[in-house]
Amino acid sequence: MILAWTHGDRVWLWRVLAAVVVANLLEVTLSLWAPTHVPSHPSAPAWLLGFAGTRAAVGAVAVLGILGAVASARRDAGVASTLLWLVSIAVLVEADAARGPGPYRGWFFVGAVGLGVVVGRLWARAGGRTALEPAAAELGGLALLAACYLGAATSKLGGAGLGWADATTLRAVALAHALVDSGGLTAWLADSPGVATVLSWATIAIQFGAIGLVVGPRARVAAMLGLVAFHLGVAGFARIGYWSPVVLLLAFGLPWPRWIKAIRTSEDDPAWEVAPRADRWLGAVLVLVLALAWLLPLGEYTAGHHRPRTLDDHGEVAAREPLTEWGPLQVGDPLGEGWQLDAIEREPRRVMLVLHHAEHGRVVLWVSAREAGQGRGSPFDRRELRIAYEGGGLERPFAVAARAVADRLDGDRSVVDTLR
Repeated sequence: MILAWTHGDRVWLWRVLAAVVVANLLEVTLSLWAPTHVPSHPSAPAWLLGFAGTRAAVGAVAVLGILGAVASARRDAGVASTLLWLVSIAVLVEADAARGPGPYRGWFFVGAVGLGVVVGRLWARAGGRTALEPAAAELGGLALLAACYLGAATSKLGGAGLGWADATTLRAVALAHALVDSGGLTAWLADSPGVATVLSWATIAIQFGAIGLVVGPRARVAAMLGLVAFHLGVAGFARIGYWSPVVLLLAFGLPWPRWIKAIRTSEDDPAWEVAPRADRWLGAVLVLVLALAWLLPLGEYTAGHHRPRTLDDHGEVAAREPLTEWGPLQVGDPLGEGWQLDAIEREPRRVMLVLHHAEHGRVVLWVSAREAGQGRGSPFDRRELRIAYEGGGLERPFAVAARAVADRLDGDRSVVDTLR
């Protein structure tokens, strides 16, 4: 049987889901209310950008979503309350993606689960078995949660092929996202090509293994543990924490209904027997969704969400650009006391510089324009440049190299122009 456990009270599950929804709604609302300096999506409709820039409208939609989430946490909750928060969070997330640098993928998971819950409930109703709704809703949410990870795995192999799992991918992610002068797992991974390759293949295997979430009891727990370990690992070496899916995996992946039933009386779920028309209805809906996704011009629009915006007046998009030289700097330049410039990568409003030392490892500096009247943020800032870093103070050995970079860039007009 595809459902892992079929007995028990699931109201606790709807409450956990509602709590995650409320947290995500508050997070995306604060993101929309915060100022942004990134060009909007070039193809975003005017109404969506207008909505994103109106704090009262954003707040009103967020309140509706919270009310829907609270209502969906009831034992007798139906489809309407789930649809209310699902539509609310979808509009807010899309508005934030269109207005800013692109979508935050941590918000996708709860929406996918909500959609699965709705499909599961409607499937049970179409088959004339409303008593089966809670269990079917659980399975639907679990199935689309698994789909998120399957999509991530296939996109990696579809976009970069097997080369995604080479020795460079995870090391580059670690250097781009971790704290400057990080030690521990980040430093170990950045300097361990073999380990990075093994972890890359493990990432793909674990994400494809998400299919186990809908296979059976043991497979569900095994898949859940692997995916939670994956998220904890990413948070450890790259400081990228997607905590909503971790909560959802723990809630949906363990036999809570069975455990709760053991400590309090609960009626068993009805047998999984549904009229064939439910399967026909679900199949027709899936075919329609696939046809719309294929025929409507959504691919071109969403593709612009996955690359940083450029600074031109037309708001076109471009990937991060690796450079061999930038102003007075060149890859391989010595910076004193054993330091050298290891990499240069340009983004729309800043440039990433990776410094390397045989003994002290790697350091990442971010160079951006310093506006008039803007206070000094780091000891390496110059009159028109901000040179940011994270981690320890000036006793760190990279200070010598960072000052050398700052002195070379200071006063170079071509450098400042590329950052504005």
